[in-house]
Amino acid sequence: MNRLFSVTRWLLYINIFFVPLFFLPFTIDFLELNKQTFFLVITFAAALTWIAGMMAQKRFTFRRGWINVLPLLYLIAVVVSAFYSSSPFLSLVGTSSQEYTSVLTTFGFVVLFYLVINVLSDKHRTIHFLLLLSAVLTGLFSVISLFTQNNSFNTIGTINSAGIYLIVMSVFASAFWLFHTKEWMHRKLASVIERIALVCLPIITFVYLLLVDYWLLWFVIVLGHVILFIFILPRIRDLTNSFRSILPIVLVILALPFWFFLQSPLSISIPAELAPNSATSTAVAQKTFDNFSPLFGSGPGTYAFDFATFHGPEINQTEFYNTRFDRASSYFLTLLPTIGYLGLNLFFIFLFALGVWSVVVWMKSNSREESMQIFVVLIPWMTLIVIADLYPFNLTLVWLLFLFSGLIASRIFPKTMIESKGKSWVRIVSLIILAIGTLAFLVGIFFTTQRYIAEIAFAKAVRSDRKDVQLTQIVAFLDTAATLNRFDDRFYRTLSQALLLRANEKLTTMDSKTELTLEDRQYLQSLIASSVNASVRATELSPRNTLNWLERGLVYRELIDLVPDAAKFSIESYQKAIKLEPLNPAVLNELGITYLAIVKKKTVVTGVDDPSILAEKTFQKVIELKANYAPAHYQLALLYEQQGRLSDAIGKMESVAKYNMKDVGVAFQLGQLYMRRNSEGDLARAKNALSYAVSLVPSFSNARWFLATIFEKEGNVDAAIEQVQKVIELNPDNVIAKSRLDRLLKGKLSSALPEVIE
Repeated sequence: MNRLFSVTRWLLYINIFFVPLFFLPFTIDFLELNKQTFFLVITFAAALTWIAGMMAQKRFTFRRGWINVLPLLYLIAVVVSAFYSSSPFLSLVGTSSQEYTSVLTTFGFVVLFYLVINVLSDKHRTIHFLLLLSAVLTGLFSVISLFTQNNSFNTIGTINSAGIYLIVMSVFASAFWLFHTKEWMHRKLASVIERIALVCLPIITFVYLLLVDYWLLWFVIVLGHVILFIFILPRIRDLTNSFRSILPIVLVILALPFWFFLQSPLSISIPAELAPNSATSTAVAQKTFDNFSPLFGSGPGTYAFDFATFHGPEINQTEFYNTRFDRASSYFLTLLPTIGYLGLNLFFIFLFALGVWSVVVWMKSNSREESMQIFVVLIPWMTLIVIADLYPFNLTLVWLLFLFSGLIASRIFPKTMIESKGKSWVRIVSLIILAIGTLAFLVGIFFTTQRYIAEIAFAKAVRSDRKDVQLTQIVAFLDTAATLNRFDDRFYRTLSQALLLRANEKLTTMDSKTELTLEDRQYLQSLIASSVNASVRATELSPRNTLNWLERGLVYRELIDLVPDAAKFSIESYQKAIKLEPLNPAVLNELGITYLAIVKKKTVVTGVDDPSILAEKTFQKVIELKANYAPAHYQLALLYEQQGRLSDAIGKMESVAKYNMKDVGVAFQLGQLYMRRNSEGDLARAKNALSYAVSLVPSFSNARWFLATIFEKEGNVDAAIEQVQKVIELNPDNVIAKSRLDRLLKGKLSSALPEVIE
């Protein structure tokens, strides 16, 4: 019995110490997925050993307190919200940095809350030590990482979330420092380490804030200590050593100027962290409720979909028109549209009840020891609550909130237990719970292992792509990921892309003059069918994810010449994507490109009006959404070229070139258009455009190829030969280029426009 309870405590100690520090480099996301996996395995293992320990003891015990029911009600509300979600895997398990919002993780947080209350109520000294030591190590790592090449990485999350974590833990350290007694501290070496940590943590945090120098962090550290000082006043008599107050007071005094006006002398260049403002976040929540149940929301983890669909047109005036923010301006505003009023209000009731009860117990307590034990965890907990209304959270910050909630509850709940000893029905119920829990744990371990291996395979595919590994190997990794985890739409979406590229690669390697063998045709058909099926599977798994519909539309668009009705299916896919993101110019532009592809390939699509007219109207709508959206102007120029309206095409392309000076493709297209129009002065304009393209990318064979044509027209044979020779150096096996060089060497000139060389 005692050994099982001891195992439970040690598992919780491991949880408390390692969650802020834990990360692994084997997956795309080093933090959230790995933290979730570690946290859930350790927490559920601790819960099972606790239940087993009570069974071995033949006595079921549980701390009394009516607040016990509130976390359970909140969990039920999250489960119900996930039941109505259009992305079940995302809401139930979590993916794409949304693990912290999922049902599974929320369940783990609630279990942690109950475990802390019932198992660690008399172990606060050890918990305090572990929290401090973990925070100091996290802080040191975070400060050091700011000076590395990848200075945005730390073990918490974003740079600002690491600052929030350090501030909360510094407030905890300040509260502990002010009121600790010898009985609270460890002995010998542990005591020395603890005292050093109490002093060093605020200093490390202050240095980190100096380096980051973000006003919100300065505000939060001041706010946290203001809350600390406010709560000291009613029990100032318990402050036996006023000298200890110097450190937190100095910390606040030093922080105030940096919050208001002073610029840090140590600030370094770091990536900016972006999030919607509170007005946009509130508007997104309101529009979400207009389309989904206000009670249950759109589903845990689906904020990115809500934002993409319901954000206002003002974002198109910024550079973030195509950014799908996955969280709002604050944690609470992120929860609001995703779990609805019911879930969020139950969460508020839980936090409010816990806060009020703890303050009442703290004020009424006649024992300094008892009141200060509450005070030490109550102040950082309150700081976290305030921050939740100002800043978006991640898994570590939500974990910290539930951990402090459990620590508070373990101090304010009555010491009496709900206890049943020796009753047969209790043993039977406990046995059933243990059996179900063990089975669920084993199944969960199996599923988690498969999921994790799938994530590793996906990471290998992405990294292999960056290293230009053969496409067949990338497809193999993606196929492994999709096979092991059949519920993650990312794997199928990416697999669809890779298979399509593989099909195109296979086509380009085949000699067009040689008739395909039966085996080649079957292989191509298999690749095409697999690509289509993977894209369809992605949209089935997560129909609200615009990326899935964009990929599905792209697959069908690329197969217009090969698959019947592919053009129609591509149009339908993009129209679905537009419904999901009606104000995103990039999404609407893809539909226009599809119409343009139909025009170029002269494909007949039943039930669709003139695709040329539809393409022009679509690109015009894109420009209405975002007037300076260069890709739409570019595509419109290509359409005008297709229609023979060369002057209109040139006008559009010139406007694109004006705002995209480094775009070699624009310069090349503009040069070609000047050559095709061939009006007065166009040859010189084409020469300038193509020469500029070559200066941008000297290895651009086509630009040199057409530049040689201009030199031919001018009669400058030597310059034309020089350009063709460069083309041959870049394409040594190109017969057409060699033939042209022979012609030029013989002095034979041509004024005809050649075809592209590559």
